[in-house]
Amino acid sequence: MYTDALVQPPDLRATVLDLMEVEETGDTHGRSLLPMLGGETEVHREFAFSSGYIDEERGQLKTRVAVNSADGWALHFHREYEPELYYVPDDAAQEDNIIADNEEQADRLHGAFVKFLREVGASDGVIEMCGTWRKAK
Repeated sequence: MYTDALVQPPDLRATVLDLMEVEETGDTHGRSLLPMLGGETEVHREFAFSSGYIDEERGQLKTRVAVNSADGWALHFHREYEPELYYVPDDAAQEDNIIADNEEQADRLHGAFVKFLREVGASDGVIEMCGTWRKAK
């Protein structure tokens, strides 16, 4: 079976627990892949996120936050770097940064990231550090 559905590493744990029929314990945000693998749905996540360590006391690693959407957009940002936005179906190698003409897509993807941070209980300080996709002046 081939799929281009977005998944994240925590989904693997949730899937194994689901296969073993063991209920999840603790604070995790993985989602079982079984419904998708069983053909019940084609979309697993609308957005997938990746970043280096973010902590309000220690700051943010120099790695960019990556937000990918199921509809093909990819946003890369960090307050110390110029942001990048790509439409992957037209630019699989992500070489043509089109953020200048698509700020509304950057806002949408960034908003999904902030929503995710709130859902997983990130502190207000962390959310403030990631409060924009734009480079700090």
